[in-house]
Amino acid sequence: MPRRGPPATFGSSLMSRSRFAPFLLVALLAAGCGGDSADPSTTAAAAPGAGTDVLSIAVDPADGTLLAGGGPAFYRRGGPAELQRRIDAGEVSPDFGPGTLDERAGGVIVGARNPLIAFNVNLATHDAEVARSIAAVVREAGGGFPGVRALGLALPRAGRVQVSMNVEDWEAAALHDIVERVESEARARGVDVVGAELVGLMPAGAAAAAAGAILRIDGFNSSHVLELRLLERARG
Repeated sequence: MPRRGPPATFGSSLMSRSRFAPFLLVALLAAGCGGDSADPSTTAAAAPGAGTDVLSIAVDPADGTLLAGGGPAFYRRGGPAELQRRIDAGEVSPDFGPGTLDERAGGVIVGARNPLIAFNVNLATHDAEVARSIAAVVREAGGGFPGVRALGLALPRAGRVQVSMNVEDWEAAALHDIVERVESEARARGVDVVGAELVGLMPAGAAAAAAGAILRIDGFNSSHVLELRLLERARG
């Protein structure tokens, strides 16, 4: 089967309408992605423009604005059958190619977002329910911090529990504010915070914001950090 042309692209104007960059739905035809293989890993690894048939985005058909909750969960809800129903109903409209998901390849979600911070707070208790209840308070879905996903986990080997978080927008939800809230909630439950854990890397701006808050420096941000200012000037 001959390969089709490159998929449609989306400009930066869409990104300005939401805190997170939009997530795109890509329905890939297996035959157009390198033969008859139905292996999802093979399909997902196809190069951009190679056999891509459908690009869709969570937009309101009336005015083209991004729908609330247009992240991965927006597309996964109900599985492929429900997604196809929503495409057929016009809730999600293809921007390029046919509006039918391939029976073998299904769909692939391709997204972009700001740097995510994987950040955990450890509590001095064996009771995982304490961590779960605090996680429910601080995560966005429970009315907590915007862009925060949180779970309460038990750490049997360490003899403690953990509020495990992904912070998707550190500018909207500062780490020091999150820790303060977790500590307050833990104290209300008679539990102490015994430390925090950073998994991977974090933006310098997030660290600078925390330092400024702890030191109580008014107006402090990353532009006041010597090395970052020098880097900025070196880049011209």
